[in-house]
Order: sequence, then C-alpha cells, then structure tokens
Amino acid sequence: MLGNVSRPKNGLLRGFTTLSAGILLSQLLLVVATPIISRLYSVTQIGEYAAVVAAATSLAPLLTLGLPRLIVPASSDTEAMYIASRAFRLSIGLSSSLFVLMLVTTVASEPLSTPSFGSVWLWLPGLVLAQCTFSVLFAVALRGRQYKLAAWRPLLQNTVIVATQVGLSLSGRGAHLLVVGETFGRTVGVVLLLRPYFLVRRSVQKQKVIRSFWRSHGATIARVWPATTLDVVATSVWVIAAAWWYGDQIAGYVGMTQRILAIPVALIGAALGQAILAEVSHSRRSNESIPSLRALIIGLTGLAVAVTLILTFMGPWLFATVLGADWRPAGEFAQLIAVPAAIGLLWNPLSTLLLALEKWGAMLLIAALRVSVGLGLGSFAYLAGADWFLSLALLVAGGATAQILGLYLIARSVRSLRAQAH
Repeated sequence: MLGNVSRPKNGLLRGFTTLSAGILLSQLLLVVATPIISRLYSVTQIGEYAAVVAAATSLAPLLTLGLPRLIVPASSDTEAMYIASRAFRLSIGLSSSLFVLMLVTTVASEPLSTPSFGSVWLWLPGLVLAQCTFSVLFAVALRGRQYKLAAWRPLLQNTVIVATQVGLSLSGRGAHLLVVGETFGRTVGVVLLLRPYFLVRRSVQKQKVIRSFWRSHGATIARVWPATTLDVVATSVWVIAAAWWYGDQIAGYVGMTQRILAIPVALIGAALGQAILAEVSHSRRSNESIPSLRALIIGLTGLAVAVTLILTFMGPWLFATVLGADWRPAGEFAQLIAVPAAIGLLWNPLSTLLLALEKWGAMLLIAALRVSVGLGLGSFAYLAGADWFLSLALLVAGGATAQILGLYLIARSVRSLRAQAH
C-alpha cells in the first residue's frame, strides 16, 4: 500500500523485534491469566472495571493536552524535556483536582456516609495519573530508542497487575479490587521508565528554554490535543457506550472482547507502531531517508486476515472454552466485529506515521470521524431499540470506516514524501 520509500533500515527491524519480544511475553501472561480472572470475578464486576479503565484512558490525553505526542518528534532533547515537564505538571495538578472533585461529589451525593475506597470510581484519579505519567515517560524512552526498557515494561506491569488482582480476590470480590490491581501494576511499570527520563534530563538541564510555552506550542497543541483525545476516546467508547446504554454486564462482555482482541494488536500492532514512530522520527531529525515498510505491511495484512478467519469461524467457541460458558456472548460479539477488528489491527501501527510526520490535521479529521460516525450509527441503532450486539457492532464498524480513510491519507502522505525525495 505504501510502497518503498527507501531501503530497509536495521533500526526499524531491531526496534520491532525487541519490542515484540517483550510484548509477546506480556501477552502470553494475559492469555494464561485471563481465564483465571474471568472465573474469579463476575461479568458485572469486570464490566465496572473495564468502564473505569476506559474512562481513565480517555481522560489521560485530555489532562496532558496531548503533549506526550509531541515528545518523540520534537526537534531536540531540550525541546522534548521542556514539553515533558509541562505534561508532568498538568498531570499531577489536574489528577489531584479530579480526586478532590470526585471526593466532594461522593460526599454531596451521600452526606450521611463516609466515602469508601471500595467505591470503584474513587480510584479513577490514581489510574489517570498513572496513565498520564506512563504516556510521558514512554514517549521519552521511545525518543531515545530505549527499546529494551520499553519492551520489558508491559511484562513487569502485567505481572504485577495479574498477581495483585488474583491475590486481592482471596480477601473478597469486587470491581474496586480489579482497579486497585490495575493502578498498582501501571505504577510499577512506570518506575521502569524513569531511568531514560533522568538520563535525558541531566544531559539538557543546563540548557534554558526562555520562550513562552504557549507562544511556541499553542498552535500545535490546538490541533494535537483534540486529535489525541478523540483518537483514544474512539477506542474507549466501546466499553463506555456499552455501560451507558446497556449496563455493567454488557460492558463486561465488550470489555473482555476488547481485552482478547488487544492481544494481537499489542503483540504486533503496538510493537510495530512504536518502532515506526521512533525510527521515522529519528530519520526526520537526522535528515535520513524513511525506512521501507512494504514487507512489514504485507505481514501485517496476512495477520489481519488470519485474525478475521479465526474470529469468524471460532470466536464463540474459543471464548466459551477458554474463559467459561458465561463468556460466550463476548465471543459472539467478537465474531460480529471480526472485519472491523482486522482493520483496526492495520490501523494501529500505521497511524503512528501521521504522528511521526506531524500530520496533525489528518489525525484530527480521522479521530473526529471515528468518534462521530461510530457513535452516530451506534446511537441510532440503540434509540431504534436494537439489541446490544447490533448497536455496538455498528459503533465499531463506523470507527473502522474512518480508519480506512485514514489508511488512504497515510498512503498519500508517504507517496508525496517519495516524490519529493526523487
């Protein structure tokens, strides 16, 4: 689709291989752990948990103004750390404000009771802060092409999450225990990324950036912030819409479907996307030619076809066999959205090209279309009285339609670069 922009580069292959190795181990852990979690906690509890995680994921880019997206393609390390420091300040300040707001809201709604940290939504600010911090530190690690640390982080994080969630189940059952495990695991994963940040920070600490933050970055933030936020919301909206329209049980089914579909996306799509972002951004800063992506795209397309066939012919059986009979509806939903899921597998890594090439307008357009078309179709079906399968499948399909347009825009951008190079 994108053609050969230049000869292949060892950096892209090295980054992809290293990231894939770490992600493979972390995803194998999830494959083993998910059937255990699905039997320890109820569908409704997992639905509440999935809704909180989706909300935290959506709020993180909103609170950081999308600044982590600017770190990797920044023109210099000084510029990158300048942006990272502002993102940290925003994350801490706004997450603290969110916690106070939720605490006040809880007390106001139940004036005769003491706020309990067993309340699942009171953990939202902590999860948001962990996600914000991760997004900043991970961007710094990718900028420095610290692939080994970036690869080991998900394994450590998932190990702690699973161990904590299983361990806490011995003391009781509740969605808040799942959220506590998620928050603790993400916090531990963040610690692994501190070293690259402090290394870069020490190397630039004597250099001063004297220009106004808003004057120098305001125009870019005005495009990146909504694009980044809408891009994340377009994925999180699956679970949020399920919980809002049909309740926690359906959110549990949708959340589990998304968790299972995330395995190939994380294993291949995320690793490849992270490598593409780091290497293409490095090539642009170094005035080098952009690495060729033809072979990787062919392999990615083959994987997408395989995932589609597996979900179409074996989805319900796989979910019921691996997760338990109660989860068969999640498998039926996965079967229904097999093709949009395959499109998402292609989109996930290749969309990072828009970020690396700083095509903020295209990013905003596609993100807005993913949310508006998906929610529009899903809302229409829901208001018309359709069951949750149809409403949420249309929501997913609407987003996939916008992703197809995005893939076309990416192909056109790369062709333009190739023409300029010649």
